[in-house]
Amino acid sequence: MSRGSKIITSYAVQSSKEVPKTGWLNLPYKSNGLSASFENTESETITNSRITQAGLPTSGTLQGDIEVEFAKEVYDTLIAAAACNEWQGNVLTFGGDVAKTFAIETAYTDVGIYHYFGGIRVNTFSLSVGDSGYATAKFGLMGTDYKNQNDTAFSKNPTPAGELKRVTALSVEDIKIDGVTTKGTACVTEFSFELDNNIQAQKCLGDGIFAGKLLEMMTKMSGSITLAYGKKAQEIVNKQMTGATIAIEATFKFSDGSKCVLAIPKAQAAGETPSGGMNDLVKQTLNYTVVEQAPTLTKITG
Repeated sequence: MSRGSKIITSYAVQSSKEVPKTGWLNLPYKSNGLSASFENTESETITNSRITQAGLPTSGTLQGDIEVEFAKEVYDTLIAAAACNEWQGNVLTFGGDVAKTFAIETAYTDVGIYHYFGGIRVNTFSLSVGDSGYATAKFGLMGTDYKNQNDTAFSKNPTPAGELKRVTALSVEDIKIDGVTTKGTACVTEFSFELDNNIQAQKCLGDGIFAGKLLEMMTKMSGSITLAYGKKAQEIVNKQMTGATIAIEATFKFSDGSKCVLAIPKAQAAGETPSGGMNDLVKQTLNYTVVEQAPTLTKITG
């Protein structure tokens, strides 16, 4: 019988439809929902009995989320895949046209069962942090190939992730709106950023049970900021009445002094009038949608 603590996830960049022979890396994770599901179509054939004929599998889907505790550089390759771009030095620009494909193995090591997922694309990515605890990231995945086997791993000598410099609420150095810090004026208690590549599965006759191609459509990027309610928060929300945009910048500082900065040059904000009970701290939820200019993620050495 298997235990959750013995489920190991590994991944490798995939350059062909074959199982990668090198380049495997361990993927530290919090939860892994990547799975294969199959559609069985019921037969409508009438025979000489009132018992229906057995159905047949006619379609399959590979998808699911992997959630992680966000850490320095460990997930850079997956974030780049979500951005559909390559890192240019220390800068990654979101919303590009570079398609990157992965192979992922989920290994139930205590019972010796190994699941292989190929042709994996990163469809969605989210990053969120609250006023306590760890910052978390989630990668929504889609794929085109699946198999499993006993006793022999698909991955070859995966490299350990090494020391994890994880991000917590205390790692948030600053969140700026229109270049002005929110510290002391519009206290931020929660922040999130979400990206959706809107990847569509293209199924063609002859491809087999899974989709043969995964094609990205228009990218949507959005998120939310929760502010302590006051004049500054209301000033920001008022911009929705004119459609004016805001710039958002979130800076995270790691334990070694290095930083990463998520910069959103233009976003349109929306929010409703907040409410609260007698003993509540009144908060303003600001939802934003990225428009016109691509966000960037920049790594700054300590």
